[in-house]
Amino acid sequence: MRVLTLVIFLVTLTMSSPLPQTGFSVNDPNSIDKLIVEQRLGKDNRYELLQEINDTIVVNEAKLKLNDGEWSRVKFQWQTLPAFKLHLQTTDDSRQAAAVNYDVWFTNGYAELYISESHLYKKLSLKDSETLKNIIQ
Repeated sequence: MRVLTLVIFLVTLTMSSPLPQTGFSVNDPNSIDKLIVEQRLGKDNRYELLQEINDTIVVNEAKLKLNDGEWSRVKFQWQTLPAFKLHLQTTDDSRQAAAVNYDVWFTNGYAELYISESHLYKKLSLKDSETLKNIIQ
């Protein structure tokens, strides 16, 4: 019984993790970041630039929704292509922050996020999903 409990505990530790450090800071007055939003065209794997968000308050709100909470480390392929692709980038050359690319699906009102480079997945709450949807559309 102890071995089974230990195995479940170890699996839980490896499956849930916070978002890796990216160099992006929420509510940092010196942070100059932008969020690039691309929307899928039809059913093809083609995306068009929907908007580029540079407003610090809006970008910080998006970063809160994207980065807060626990992420699950998974590796899978979706049946459908993401509805949106989000690219969080720094515009400050003095910081060495790597861009973070999010694939976003909206399913039954929930936003599902996947970072393919890190194999990280997260599903937002309904409230956070609505906030994110309002930001990117």
